[in-house]
Amino acid sequence: MKSLISFLAIVCISVSVAQAREVAITMNKVNATGIGNAIGVVVITETESGLRLTPFLHDMPAGNYTFTINETLSCQSAISKAGIPMPAMAAGKSLWRLPDMKVAAGMDRFEPMTLTEVSFNDISRRSIVISKRADSTLGYTFGGERVACGSLEQY
Repeated sequence: MKSLISFLAIVCISVSVAQAREVAITMNKVNATGIGNAIGVVVITETESGLRLTPFLHDMPAGNYTFTINETLSCQSAISKAGIPMPAMAAGKSLWRLPDMKVAAGMDRFEPMTLTEVSFNDISRRSIVISKRADSTLGYTFGGERVACGSLEQY
């Protein structure tokens, strides 16, 4: 009986590992008038420690960028308190911030980033926003203008 229970435990663990989810989120350029062309995808993979996000992007101008998971799934523009249309502001405030990313001219594949202790359930019905850093350094302050967004509506 103990060997049957051990066998079933191993099968359950194997099945749960084999069923780890992986999704590709289309990232679109955003500007004050709304959503633009696709610039690639961010592949999100479920791991034991959280979610791994791997960007595959093209046509990104060289510079430093910040990735965040934001509170709503909308990538539409919204009007700021000052009455100015702002790209992807309907995505709301940032809930999780990923490490900053440096983009060189012509890059299209980037190092994976990990959100520890975060699951697909946590990011369901939210958005991924890429913001251009307001300065030329990488650091812990949030970025400047939002340049791309992808909706996590199905996850």
